[in-house]
Parts: sequence; C-alpha cells; structure tokens
Amino acid sequence: MINKETLLEIIELNSYVTRGIEDGTVSRNNYGITLRPKINSFKLKHNFTPNLLLKEILKPFINRISSPPFDIEDYSYYGNNAIRKFVWSCIYYRYPNIKAFYASYSPQFYILVHDEGMKFGIDYGIKISNNNNLIKGVYNRKDIQEEIIKCSNEISSFNLSKGADYLANENDQISLINEAAIIKNWNEDIHIIKQFRTAEIPDNIEQIINVTLEKLFPLFQKLCLLDIEVNNNPYEIIAAHDNVKETPINADINIGPEAPPIDVTDYNFEDFLSEVFVDKEKAEFLKNILLYKKNIILQGPPGVGKTFIAKRLAFMAMCKKSKEQIRTIQFHESYSYEDFIQGLRPTKHGGFELKNGIFYDLVTTAIDNPTKNYFLIIDEINRGNLSKIFGELLMLIESDKRGPDHSLYLTYTPEEEFYIPSNIHIIGTMNTADRSLAMVDYALRRRFAFIDIEPTFNQKFKNYILNNGIESSMLNDIIDKIIELNFTIGNDDNLGNGFCIGHSYLCSVPENNLTPIEWYNNIIKYEIGPLLKEYWFDDLKKTESQIKNLLL
Repeated sequence: MINKETLLEIIELNSYVTRGIEDGTVSRNNYGITLRPKINSFKLKHNFTPNLLLKEILKPFINRISSPPFDIEDYSYYGNNAIRKFVWSCIYYRYPNIKAFYASYSPQFYILVHDEGMKFGIDYGIKISNNNNLIKGVYNRKDIQEEIIKCSNEISSFNLSKGADYLANENDQISLINEAAIIKNWNEDIHIIKQFRTAEIPDNIEQIINVTLEKLFPLFQKLCLLDIEVNNNPYEIIAAHDNVKETPINADINIGPEAPPIDVTDYNFEDFLSEVFVDKEKAEFLKNILLYKKNIILQGPPGVGKTFIAKRLAFMAMCKKSKEQIRTIQFHESYSYEDFIQGLRPTKHGGFELKNGIFYDLVTTAIDNPTKNYFLIIDEINRGNLSKIFGELLMLIESDKRGPDHSLYLTYTPEEEFYIPSNIHIIGTMNTADRSLAMVDYALRRRFAFIDIEPTFNQKFKNYILNNGIESSMLNDIIDKIIELNFTIGNDDNLGNGFCIGHSYLCSVPENNLTPIEWYNNIIKYEIGPLLKEYWFDDLKKTESQIKNLLL
C-alpha cells in the first residue's frame, strides 16, 4: 500500500507546502493552481491522494471494529479555510453528546506525515486533560498497565505537546517500563509511537507500520473501552472486539484557533417527516430527486417553508443534522461570478489579489473529501443573473458532467483545470410571487429539477399549531379563512396559485403575553396584509375586504 518511495514523495509535497506557506507562494486563494495540480499528479500515480492513502492503511483496523460509534477520518492540505503542511488519518471514538471535533475527546490510533518525516501510533485528543477520568482510570487498571508496559518495551513512548510539525527527540522520551513509571508519567501528552525522520525511513517501512499498528491496536481498544466505562457513555458498553465513529482534531495537530463547535446530531427520514409538513411519498421523492439530479429548485409562494425544507432535505441526505457540509447564500442583482467562483479583489495595501468565492471553496473541500456529500443552498436563486454568476460552470453543474473528465479552465485562472465532483448538490429556492423578476434562464431550467412547494394545512400542521397553545376551534377558523383567501388568489387572472399564502406565516409562537387572537390578528395586519396590498395595488377596496375577512 505504501513504500519508502511513496512516503518520500509525500514528504517532498509537504515540504513544498511548507516553503510555500513561508514565502507566500501557496495559500488558500491560489490552492487550485499551485497545490491542487501536484495532488492530482500524485493521485494519478498512486490512485489515492496522500491523506486517503494514509486512510487506506488504517481501514483494515476500522473494519474490525465496525460498530458505531467508532470512525476513521483524515486531514488533507486544505481545510477550515487554511493550508496545512501535513497529512493525517486516525481512528477514534465518537461521543454522541459532543458537538464537534469528536477525535479531540477520544484516544486516537493515527498515522501522520509532514515535511520532516512521519509518526504513527496512539495518543489522546487535545480536549482530554489530566483531570479526565480516562487519564485517571489507567492508574486503576492492571490489564491496561500491562498492555502499556508491553507496548512501551517494543515501541518508543514520548511526551509530546508541540504540534503536528514536531518529531520527538531524546529529551521527550519517557519511561513506562513498570506500574510506578506509568503512574508517574502517564498524562494527556502521552504518545506511544514509532517515528522516522526523512533520512531514517527504512526500505521495509510498510512492514514496520503494519507490525507496529498491529501491536498497538489492542491497547487502543482497551483505552476506548475504558473511556466508555469511566465517562458513563450513553452507548452500551461494548466487548473488547466490538467498537467505536466522525470528524477529528488530533492531539498533536496545531492548526490555529478552533472554529466554534458545530452542532451535530443524527437525522433520518423519520426526523424529516416530523419537522416538515409533507407526506411520506413526497419526502421520498424529494430525497431521491436531489441525489439523482443533484440540482433542484424548490419553488412556491411566500411562506411555504422553502428554505426550511431545503436545509432539512440536506440533513436527511447526510443522515445528520450539521452545518459542517452545508453552505447557504442568497442571490441578488449585484451578485456576480467574482463573488461566487473567483475574482480580483482590492487589498488594503493597494492593488488587487485573486480571491476564491464560496462555490470554489465548497468544490475544493468536496474534492478533498470524496466520501462526504456537500450542499449549497441558494436562497432566492432567481434574483441573480444566473448566466453571469455561474459563467462557464453552467455546464459542469449537470449531473452527467461531473468529475475530472469534464474539466474546464476558469476565467481568472486559465492554467487551472476545474471540475465539479459528484458529491456536490445544489438546492435553490424561488419565490413564485415575486413578479419583479425575469423568467429563469432556460439553460438553467434544463439543469435543475423544479419542485412545487404548496401551502399545507394538513394534520401535521394542525398538531404543530395546537402544541403552540392555539385552541382547535380557533385553528379551524383560521385555516378556513386562509384557504378561502388562497382560492380567491388562485382564481385571480393576474395572480394564480403561485401567489397563495403559505402556512409558515402561522408557525410562530404567541409571545409578549399576546392572546392567541392578538397574535393571529397581528400576523394579518403586519405580515399578510401588506402582501395583499401589493397583490391588489390597483384595487384598494378588494384588499381591505380580504383583510377584514381574515381578522378574528
């Protein structure tokens, strides 16, 4: 899988990144024309990018512990809007109550290569402190201590806290040769690893990696089981041959300040049905058409929850409720290719520099993480000049034009081949009542599936409103009034069904000590009423009559 020659290629690539970061020639803005071609060349030769090659080394071990919540993850050169000078992969335990940086709270079984060499073995995530029960628990577990002593006799043990670009020296080495030494030296910075500087990498490195990881794996399992036990994990405590699964930060990886935690919970088809007022058949259709077509537009009148549905649809397709793989933007008349893909932007020192847009960054992230699906939600997609915004990429968003075989050269970087991977999905929303907008570009219509979202006053909607404290008799009166209004709007030759009033107007909760009637009448006076005045701007009498009919 990986030999000395391949490792040296990765180290040289990491050195190129390090030099580029230091002299400013490699950055997130020029990643596509500096680093990306080198990564592509490596992949063409070895069938994997460097990070995924390391991940392949660990896959046989994760296959032994396939039960959730264990997982395997990797880091490439680009992520969190920064360039890294190392590649890394690890197996770790995912706590269900942790919202982000899961590996930061877990023992880690890892392999890392940077610009000075490589290391592989076991460590603790950066969020595990000496006060953690997992650290203290080792002092009371003779079986784990025996495993530590065994591993330490065969593999070097170090105390490291200096970051991913650091290889240990003699001063870092510690003793774990007996129980007393473990109690004295075992702490949050422990690394039981083998390491090789570039000049030290032996010809039989692949064999050494496999043998070393094989020896360390039982200790990793025991530490994870201890983690589950002493930290009262809600997952059932599992036997030594079962085991532990999502996105990591490694204990010895220093990538700057952490981003705010990302709320992540499981999200399935039933969760979607419970939150969205559509039936099971339509929910299945929405999911299937998104995954098949890859580009959809949810169109409908105001207040039907198009953006809400778009986000939940992405959650359902990912099987988790997380913003990590979702980007949301809103198109407007001034939005351009330079905002969306890339363009020149003024600098504070004068002059201009090339800046990548939100879609370029999302595509780059998706290419580096081919096993994850990514979603771009475009609110009010028909408000922008779509041909101007998408430019030459209008062709590449088609589901059958994805992948490197359909690469194009970008306007601002004609030397860079750019493609859209198959794990990118676009969900647009379109307000059918906005008559200030021109018709959607027919070229775009062919590339998107258009799905109607209509006002819904079904039983799920009723249950939701009733739970907000609205009485059943009042709710029935409200629904009757809105349905009657929508019938009038739908039969108006100048309006039609695309201008109906959606159910989302009624999904707020009465606040500020308002009675239910005051809450509802305020919605009519200050939200729906002004919209009706715009609909019948030339018939004030009709507008006033409709508003009066709606009030309680």
